[in-house]
Amino acid sequence: MTHRGISLKQAIVFPVALLMALIIAILTYIEHVGHQQLATEISQKMLKVTVKNTETKLDAFLDAPFQANRVMADSIRHIIELHPANDLEDIQSYLLQAYRKLFVHLPQMSAMGFGDAQGNYVGFRKENDEQLTLLLKDRRSGFNLIGYQGIESSDPQRFSINRYDPRQRPWYLVAKELGKSTWSSIYFNVDEHEDITITTSTPIYLNDKLVGVTASDIQLEQFNQKLREQQRELGGLLYIMDDHGKLIAQSMSGSITTHQHNENLPRRRIYAQASKNPIIQTSAQFVANQDDRYFTDHFQFTIDGVRYYGNVFDFGARYGLNWKIITIFSTDDLLQQIPDMLSTTLVSGALIAIAGLIIGLVIVSRITDPIIKVSYAARSLARGVWKQELQQPSQIRETNMLVNAFNEMSQKLHHSFNQLRQQLLFDHLTGLPTREGLIEHVQRNPYRGQVTLVLIGLNSFRTIKDSLGHLIGDQLLLEMQQRLQQNLPAASELARVGGDEFAICLFDDALNLPSEGVIQSLVQLFNTPFVLDQQEEILITARFGIYQTEQTDQSDVPDWLNKAGLALTTAKQPQSAGIERYHAGLSQKTVDETRMLSDMRQALRRNEFSVFFQPVVNAQDETVTGAEALVRWHCPRRGLVSPAQFIPLAESSGMIIDLGYWILEDACRQVAKKISQEGWRDDFNLHVNLCVTQLGQKDFISQLQAILQRSGLPAKNLTLEITESRLMTQDLESMQVLHQIRELGIGLAIDDFGTGYSSLAYLNQLPFSCLKIDRSFISQLGQDKAHQTIVNAVINMSQGFQCQLVAEGVETAEQRDILRELGCQSIQGFFYAKPAPFTNWPQILVAQCVLQQNRLFESNQTEEESALD
Repeated sequence: MTHRGISLKQAIVFPVALLMALIIAILTYIEHVGHQQLATEISQKMLKVTVKNTETKLDAFLDAPFQANRVMADSIRHIIELHPANDLEDIQSYLLQAYRKLFVHLPQMSAMGFGDAQGNYVGFRKENDEQLTLLLKDRRSGFNLIGYQGIESSDPQRFSINRYDPRQRPWYLVAKELGKSTWSSIYFNVDEHEDITITTSTPIYLNDKLVGVTASDIQLEQFNQKLREQQRELGGLLYIMDDHGKLIAQSMSGSITTHQHNENLPRRRIYAQASKNPIIQTSAQFVANQDDRYFTDHFQFTIDGVRYYGNVFDFGARYGLNWKIITIFSTDDLLQQIPDMLSTTLVSGALIAIAGLIIGLVIVSRITDPIIKVSYAARSLARGVWKQELQQPSQIRETNMLVNAFNEMSQKLHHSFNQLRQQLLFDHLTGLPTREGLIEHVQRNPYRGQVTLVLIGLNSFRTIKDSLGHLIGDQLLLEMQQRLQQNLPAASELARVGGDEFAICLFDDALNLPSEGVIQSLVQLFNTPFVLDQQEEILITARFGIYQTEQTDQSDVPDWLNKAGLALTTAKQPQSAGIERYHAGLSQKTVDETRMLSDMRQALRRNEFSVFFQPVVNAQDETVTGAEALVRWHCPRRGLVSPAQFIPLAESSGMIIDLGYWILEDACRQVAKKISQEGWRDDFNLHVNLCVTQLGQKDFISQLQAILQRSGLPAKNLTLEITESRLMTQDLESMQVLHQIRELGIGLAIDDFGTGYSSLAYLNQLPFSCLKIDRSFISQLGQDKAHQTIVNAVINMSQGFQCQLVAEGVETAEQRDILRELGCQSIQGFFYAKPAPFTNWPQILVAQCVLQQNRLFESNQTEEESALD
């Protein structure tokens, strides 16, 4: 049924759009005349005025003492010319008169004095009570610097400093170095006050010879007072810092030094970035982080919601100073009464917005009531209440359309949910319950008694699907389902819980025979081939994971499946007989492996792994020609961990990639250092084990090249070892990577040769340069003629392939002699040395006697090495 009326869009959008347009117009106007724009405009003007005023006043503040000190230097020069042999008495009189004349006009001067080239000094200091006191070091003071309580050397002493030498003071040194009037760096006085001071000094020369330096001090507190005057006049905040970022002066209260009240700690100047004032701290950080190439003198920042505007300018270049004066104003400083002026506008806008909002809410609520009802119904629908019938409540066309669409959607969702539930609970191919279906079935049908859960995992099922096709794989699963169902007792439940996994839940007390008999019959089912399409016979084996429980709480079914899965995982391991029953040790093993894997990741970050090297020895002259790199892990908590424990875990978890790269780079770096810096033979060959997982990495070749470049090891000195059994399973792409390795000049060794049962035709296709005979053959030499025949055949084969041959696991002299007689090229094993760090190796490797090697290795072996055995 069609209902006429206004559209929902018109009914809602028009009043809301009108309301929002009104609010946006008000906000736009307020923003146009608001704080930020006004503050930006005013800040630029205020900062310019403040900068100019501050620069002018500080320049005058420094220039007057600077010029006065130069005049004083000229006068003292004349005195020295007239009385060259006189002591400092005439200069003392002159300084006293000069200071009294300058005192009224230069209140910033705290002291003035003269130090001669012989280390004598005379000067006057202004005290807190505005009185002058004498500072003297010459024969009258016993050549100690003495501060008197008056202006005569006969007055009582205020302080005394031994071994004072004005020639070592900053003001003297800088004037002597530059040879002209200048300002010194900021320093602490040596008197009892230890005030922080800056000095203008002028060198005095007679006949091109330095005879002394005049100095006029200004305490930095005078700068603070000057900046405070500026702040009172113009507002804002000002501070000065040097090119190292240390505070020189500030208009705010507070000290620019630390430890000023602690006699046990030295006083230090504060960095502006470490100031307790957050405004100074933040602005100093901004200035310090500025890139000189894009430096701007204007900046802004916000603290606690208040915006601040700043300006930085360089000051003091003509005095030899490298200071920065920073001026900062807050929005409140700049705008002052403007917020009050804007309050009326803001109140008016707020009242209009509130009135419009109330009107809009009334209108919108009348329109949206039906939509709200739909939303409540949708919420109930999401909770699984499918029967939701809504009435058409209004004259708005779109609202009625929404209600009709909702009713139709709820019906379709109900139908779709039932379909999805079927797909979730039942396998689409076999029709058997899925993992979720099995859990729900057992939970809905509680059973009291012993329950046996059997997981069946098919061996090589993926290979069958890939080789014979997915259709054959599906047929095989259906045949397997039929065979299982025909041989299962009634008191059981069959499910397909994975692509190649079935689960059987046996309710033991309801079985006609014990569950053990049922399990044996299941095992025997796989002894007969499966016939597909009455012609294709496929024999497939299986592994079994079993979990039994006496519990009656059916909510634990997911836990049963997990435990049976642990047992199945163990059953799939090569050393297993194919049937594994769950026991607590399996869970603990999983927990232990998880913890060890976490410890391994931490160990890699903490550099707990180390590389040991076992020598590869020339079988004929018994010289060391190379070494195999072997990783060791000494965990602070676990102690020395056997590689047999952590290497398989690293491979299964994928961590072997990062660990393998680390081993390779560390070993290459150490060998390259031995060759280049310690004169080891240029053809020294490093063997490093390579995991096939690393071989499959797309960037392996580029990583390998980068490691060689960083370590400096030539490619010809490196051989990568790959286990024969792993090599046989590699695809064409991995074989191409092996050829790329050889093209780099790196050797390739087939490790544990003889255990992989590779055909000679396949072996001929591999780009190897070395064969390593497995230790299982070497250990039987001298005891078993068959093994000796095999070793002899491998040696002859290596000669035909023109590759290097290394015999691993040589532990006795008899084994060495046999290998030597058979013509084996290289030998590796405990007979010569156990793996050890290079620090425990002989210093001379070339032509090193085997006896010396053994003796040195044995002497350096520790309890750590015996643990490795």
